[in-house]
Amino acid sequence: GTGNGDREEAMLSDFQRLRVLQRRIGDGLAREVRRHRPSATGGKRHAIRARTLVDAVCQGNLCLSDVLSNHGWYPKDTVVLDCLRQALCAALDRMQGYGCVKPQNMP
Repeated sequence: GTGNGDREEAMLSDFQRLRVLQRRIGDGLAREVRRHRPSATGGKRHAIRARTLVDAVCQGNLCLSDVLSNHGWYPKDTVVLDCLRQALCAALDRMQGYGCVKPQNMP
């Protein structure tokens, strides 16, 4: 770099980009617990947030079955796996900017 502030500027830029991506993912639920009852695995089910799902798959290198198991869901339930896959795809699309509201030009 040409100066001492280049590294800090690059880090700040990376942090800002990460915050934008996290905002695009949102705080919504990828899988909601509708009935409070013990799962087939014997544990209590927990809701799975979209950001938790993206972090587990993209950073934690977990498969969707592992994410389900970690949250008390039966990992081989194909219906739940499909819903989780759709939620992951939607979150990744939002990260890329698809489906985000864009400002319109005013006349």
